[in-house]
Amino acid sequence: MKSQLTSTQTLRAVVALAALALAGACAGPASAAPAWQKSTLSISTPAARSGEVAVAIDDVGGAVAVWAVDLPDGEAIQSASREPEGVWSAPVELTLVSGTSSFSSSRPKVAITAAGEAVAVWVAGDSNHGVVESASRPRGGVWSTPVTLSGGSALSNHPEIAINDSGEAVVVWHAEQVHGRGYVGRGFVASASRSSSGAWSAPEAIDMERAFTAPRPMVSINSAGEAVAVWERESRSGAATALRSAARPPDGVWSAPVTLSRRRGDHVSRSPEIAIDDAGEAVAVWEGCTDVRLGFVPDSNFVRSASRSPDGRWSPPRRVSASPDGNLQGRPFPHLAVNATGDAVVVWQDFGDHGPTIMGASRLAQRDWARPKRISRRSWGVVMGPDVGIDAAGEARVVWGREKGRNGGFADGLVGASSPLGGGWSATTGIADIPGGERGLLEAYGPHGFPEVAVNSSGEAVAVWERQVPGTSLVVIDAAVLS
Repeated sequence: MKSQLTSTQTLRAVVALAALALAGACAGPASAAPAWQKSTLSISTPAARSGEVAVAIDDVGGAVAVWAVDLPDGEAIQSASREPEGVWSAPVELTLVSGTSSFSSSRPKVAITAAGEAVAVWVAGDSNHGVVESASRPRGGVWSTPVTLSGGSALSNHPEIAINDSGEAVVVWHAEQVHGRGYVGRGFVASASRSSSGAWSAPEAIDMERAFTAPRPMVSINSAGEAVAVWERESRSGAATALRSAARPPDGVWSAPVTLSRRRGDHVSRSPEIAIDDAGEAVAVWEGCTDVRLGFVPDSNFVRSASRSPDGRWSPPRRVSASPDGNLQGRPFPHLAVNATGDAVVVWQDFGDHGPTIMGASRLAQRDWARPKRISRRSWGVVMGPDVGIDAAGEARVVWGREKGRNGGFADGLVGASSPLGGGWSATTGIADIPGGERGLLEAYGPHGFPEVAVNSSGEAVAVWERQVPGTSLVVIDAAVLS
């Protein structure tokens, strides 16, 4: 789901860089990589709760992070920025929802151009009327007044944003119609577009579907302004899903949705990511499951992928993952990064019979996926949340969380590894210590997700994550930089 052309995807690319460093034993020659800044810098003041944290990096090393917090006077979206010379600003507030409600200002995402213009999106509202909002900020400037992108009486949720270097952006989100005191009935995927001048279009529905939970749509845009989106479509029972996709030409309208994967027996497709390169080829990856209980059965999970040619034709899905123990055990949570020329890397976690590990596979532009390679050694500890990014030369950066377990060798915390395109993974390197083993890692990741990483075209990276203040219920946002 990462492309150098999208902010959210760039953000994850940075995190992936860190994760790759974690790898201990790797096949093939190790690649040289710059060092992570060992001491992490807290970029937010302690708060009662933090939401998902997102980050993006521009081509000269400037970075922007956004997150959600609970404050005494309400719930807020906050941001901090880092200048190319490496100085983080104090947190600033993008929006505040006064008082308390049963629905948070949450799920913030951010995208950035090569020149440093940042655009953020988030959800604000209550349990009956969530709306998608956005604000922008030029490099070195201040955030604009938020504008509302969604409309009507729908409950909007799970926004994702992508941007290109011209400043054209596209946002997709999931919405459900609200009737009376609750949200019921038809859900749909909606979108809004931003021109290079900064003007937003009216929202439009991409797919009217029968969904009863949020399908978390994903989106990517290339330098020409061509966009592609992917999302889950659930059955009426909510027990099985297929994947749907639509494309939008520059300054055009969204195509009719097509189905990338279909339910076969108890087959479930979920957690998709997507990216489009400058030639118009798109790549999607997702998590498949052969058991209706959604991955809680051993040997029932795998990673699949499909590609879309510039003329709009999708390939049949193929399995990317392979495990010495057979199918993957536990949910793999795949993450994708694609650069402007179409080189791609996907990483995932595998909880096998002999301990958990991080795996990855690479793909040259318009070629097939290579065989997966092990990024980290199997361990009796815990591995969590790999994220990945890729630079213009095809160098991949991965980060993830690790508990040292029985093998020792590393303190509990965040680690990473790197790999040249098609090459072997480097040895694992530490990024930040997080005490407390599995519990500490879970608290560091928070209730809303895993660390995020972003990588720019020259290979600089930034990773962000949530950390609980020891002995308190407060959290802060931390960051580490690789340059």
